[in-house]
Order: sequence, then structure tokens, then C-alpha cells
Amino acid sequence: MKRSIGLLAAGALLLLSCMGCVSGDRALRNSPAGRKIEVRFDGSTVNLWPLYYHSGDFTSVLWPLFDLDSRGFAVRPFFHHDRDAAAILWPLSGWDHSGGWALTAYWGEGRCGVFPLFHSGKFHTVGPFFWEHDGEKFTYLGMFPLIYYWKPDNWFAGPVWRTHDSGGLFPVLWLSDDFNLAGPAWWDYDSGNFGLFPVQWKVDNFNMIGPAWWNCGSGNWGFFPLVWNINRFHAAGPVWWNYGNQSWGVFPLVKISQDYRIIGPVWWRKKQPGGFFPLFGLYANGTRQAGPVWWGSGEKSRKHGFFPLYWYESDADRTEFNLGLVLFMLNRSGQENMNWWAAGGLAGCEKYGGHLNWRFWPLVNYGRGGALPSPVLQITDDEHRDRPQALPDDRYTPFGKSFGDGREWRNVTLENRKTYVGTLLAFHETGTSRVWRPGADSATLDQLRCALDDMERNLIQLDNGRNFTEARKAELRESLQNGKKRIAECGEKLQIALSLPEKKEDFTAWRRLLAERFCTEVDFLEHRTLCGLTSWYEQFGDEYRGQFGMGAVIIRKYADKSDFRLLGFLCREKHDGDSSEYLYPPFISVKESLGRCRWSFLYRVFSYENNDGRKSGHIFFIPWGEK
Repeated sequence: MKRSIGLLAAGALLLLSCMGCVSGDRALRNSPAGRKIEVRFDGSTVNLWPLYYHSGDFTSVLWPLFDLDSRGFAVRPFFHHDRDAAAILWPLSGWDHSGGWALTAYWGEGRCGVFPLFHSGKFHTVGPFFWEHDGEKFTYLGMFPLIYYWKPDNWFAGPVWRTHDSGGLFPVLWLSDDFNLAGPAWWDYDSGNFGLFPVQWKVDNFNMIGPAWWNCGSGNWGFFPLVWNINRFHAAGPVWWNYGNQSWGVFPLVKISQDYRIIGPVWWRKKQPGGFFPLFGLYANGTRQAGPVWWGSGEKSRKHGFFPLYWYESDADRTEFNLGLVLFMLNRSGQENMNWWAAGGLAGCEKYGGHLNWRFWPLVNYGRGGALPSPVLQITDDEHRDRPQALPDDRYTPFGKSFGDGREWRNVTLENRKTYVGTLLAFHETGTSRVWRPGADSATLDQLRCALDDMERNLIQLDNGRNFTEARKAELRESLQNGKKRIAECGEKLQIALSLPEKKEDFTAWRRLLAERFCTEVDFLEHRTLCGLTSWYEQFGDEYRGQFGMGAVIIRKYADKSDFRLLGFLCREKHDGDSSEYLYPPFISVKESLGRCRWSFLYRVFSYENNDGRKSGHIFFIPWGEK
């Protein structure tokens, strides 16, 4: 037990001794691990590190507790001195030529203070008081947060405030050139508006005194809510009438108009059938209704139902069938679009535009999404709508800008399939992206793509902008001419023989040509388990990166670089062009490059290096051989 306590104390002392930046640098510099030491036989170098070490003007005793050289000395953790920097019981104090600190006091570079009591510099504080003085007068001053003063016309003291054109007592009084407020009364000198909230208002032509209101401009008036006189509409309690369409009624029992009539539950039209709500009805579109049963027929259509148990409607191009509202539903439009759902949408299938969606929730969902995701298995399949003419427009891979070594990948996703297992248990995605072909002039291709997009957008605005001013139309025409110049210049660099685009079909032809001649397709893959905690893998073309077993295995490859790690740095294989680096247990390191080979065991306990025929190394940190 005593031995364990001693080891912990020694470790704590070693940690404290290396905490200071200057002290830590001195400790590393005054040790065999921090510098190359020449082998001498004259006795000037003594290496009993860490008990005692001496070489030239470097000396350390019981490293890192004490060291001494021409720059200074250190007795850790009590004091260290290195040229003009020193500290006592770091981090409690420290100083150099630019300033320093001692507990909460600090000084240097034209400032000083004791946190949080006061601060002196360009900005001054003493407790809650603060001020700034430019040498001749106070720029501003105050007592936080009650008082603030900045120039004679800008200040506040509690609820009282003043600016150069207004002032008041918050929130009771506000006086300014535009708006004035005194309690519930307000007024505006310029517009003549005034009011006493909420009893009286006068705003432009609108006036109100209690429940009575009127408008001097339109002549409308009323007594809320009993009487209304608005243009041709009038109301007196539940009775209303309208001179414009000759209608009147008693709300909600009677409505009489030129075409539609209702008296209680009975309704009818002058030239069309009517009914008795909700028992029966005869409707103009051929539908008949008797209680919950309804039916109708036409030349090419049929419909019938029993509300709310089922209904059915069909014609030459459409079929709709619903059983019990949520039990089963079938919809068909045309020959290709069809969908059915059962059990309130938990099971179903949908087909439209050549795409198929289906689900048996909560077990599995498949399709383009839009439904409630399945917590067991969710598969989302998507494809670019304009795949033949899609051009690379995203700067990074589907995984974001962190993939590879940070290079930009101009690409566009053509298709992808995402699979979620157990929502958070696993994720898997495969897909295909389109990128600029290796060796292609990607900068010019990007400029051409942007020029096509801008010119097409301006052309659409010019065709649809009937209400544009002549100046705006002239601006768009000039933009179109500049776009043609940019496209011509880029097309000449890329040796494209197509005519300059004039209409929508021309832009499609240009994009198709660029996709066929200058693009290639690459596959990508992404894998996650437990949101990437246990394993994840990303691959874009021939480049990949990933980790497995919660970081036990790490792999990466991009350009001519690759990296493989097993259990952190226990075992590693790294390649960078012609250079290779290997790390094998127990702590054996091998580095190879053109004309150079190096291996070591436990850093410099044993090492060997062959640099273009010059051989050197270390034995127990002592170097040997040629430099």
C-alpha cells in the first residue's frame, strides 16, 4: 500500500513539473530523449539519466526535478527561469518581458488589473463602475446596469432615458417628433392620428368610439356587433341583406338569393334539384342520395356507396374504391399509376411513373420515403430525375467534405439505395455518382456548366417576364449575350462543335454532350452500425476509409496514400507514395523510403538507420555512427 502511494505521489510530482510551457521545454531539452548527443571519450558527457545527466552546459539531477544550463535553471514545481521568462508555483504566477500574472492580478501591454475588482487600460472598471477616457474627455461612463452616459443627448438612468431626438419614462412616457405616448393616450403630429387605448381611435379615415365605428373615406359604419353597413352589405342583428346580388336571410335559418335557397333543412335551386338535409338529395352531377346510401351513373362512369362503410367510383381512366374508410382503399389513374392501402395505411403498395413503393409497417418500408419510417427495416430507393443530362455540381462526395484529404470532388448522385436496420442499429447505402473524367479540364467544365445554368435561367425570366420594365428586359438581354460569350469561350477550349443555345432543347443537348464526353460514373458505398460507434466504412471509387470493432481496426486509402491500424498504434502499416512505415508489437518501428531505411525498438533504446550508405543508431539512447 505504501509503495502504491509513493508511486502515485511520484507520478503527480512528475506531472506538475512538466505543466509549464517553458519548464516543459527545458525538461525535454535537458534529457537524452530531447537531443542528439555526440559520443565522447573524454569524460565530458555523463549519462546516468534520470538520476544524473551532464553534457556541455546541460545538467539535470533527478530529472525532471532539477536542471541547469546557460539559459537558466528550474526547481520544479517551485521555480523555473529561462532567459527573461520565470514562474513561481506555476500556474499561480508567471512573467516575461511582455507582462505576467500573480494569482488574480495581471499586468503588461498597457493594462493591469485584479480580477474581478478593477481593470485599467483603454477601458476602465472599478466594480460596477466603468468608463473610457481618450486623454481629453470621457468617451462614455456608467454604473452597470443602472446608469449609462454617452454624449450629452444619449443617456439613461433607470427607467428615464434620453436620445438626440426623443426621451421618456419607460414604459409610461414617450416623446419624440414622430410618435408620442403618455399612459393610454397617444398622438402623432404629422398624420394627425390620436387615440385613448382602448376607448377611442382616429387613424387616417378610420374612427372608433367604444363600440361605434365609421370610415369617412368609404362611408362604412357600424355598431359592433349589432349593426353593419359595408358597401352594399347590411346587417341588423341576425337579419342581413345585400343590394348587389339581391339576397337576404335570417342567420342561420333562411337564405334567399337569385340562384340558391335554404329554409331550415330544406334547400333547392331554381333550375336544379334540391333536397332535405341530411335525409335525401338530388344533385346536378347525376348523384342521388337517400340517407347513408348514394348512387349515380353517366355514359362512362358509375358510382355508389353506403356511408361510411364503402364507396366506389370508376370511369374509363380512373377507379376509386374504399372499404370502411381505413380498412382498404384502391386508386387507379391511367394504366401505369395505381396504389392500394390497407389497415389504415400500415400495409400497401404504390406504383407511379415507373417507381414502386410498398410497406408492411412496422416490419418493412421500401420506396422513395414519404411514409412513416419502419423501425425494423427501412429501404429508400431514389434516382436522379434528369439522369441523362445530370452534370457534377456538388463540391464534395456524398459523405461530405471530410472524405479523402479534403480535395473537392465535383459529382452528382445518379441513384442511391439507403437501408436502415432497426433505425439506429445499422445503416447501409450504395449508389452511383457522376464525376468529371480524370484528365478533363474540370475548371473550364465548371465554368461552362454555370454559364449554361445562368443563361437558361435568364432566358426563362425573359420569356415569362411580361410585367418587367424595359430596363429589366434590357439587363436580361445583355446577360444572355454575355452568357453566349462565356459558353463560346469554354466550348472553344473544350473543342465542342455544337451551336450556341437559343432555346430549352439546346441546353439539354449541351448537357447531354458534356455528360457523354467528359464524365464518368463511380460507385460509392457507406456503412454504419450503432450510428458509427461500433463500425463505419465509406468508399468512393477506389478510395475508402473506415473503422471496425469500435476503432480496433482503422483503414484508409486516398490518392497514393494508405493507412492500416490495429488496436491504435500497436500495429500499423502506412504508405505515402514511395515511403512506407510499419509498426509491430512490441514497439518495433520500421520506416522505408528511396535510399533510406530505419528501424527502432522502444524509440531510441535500440535503433538503426541507413541513409544512402551512412549508418547510425542508438543503444540505450546513446547515439553511434555517422551523422
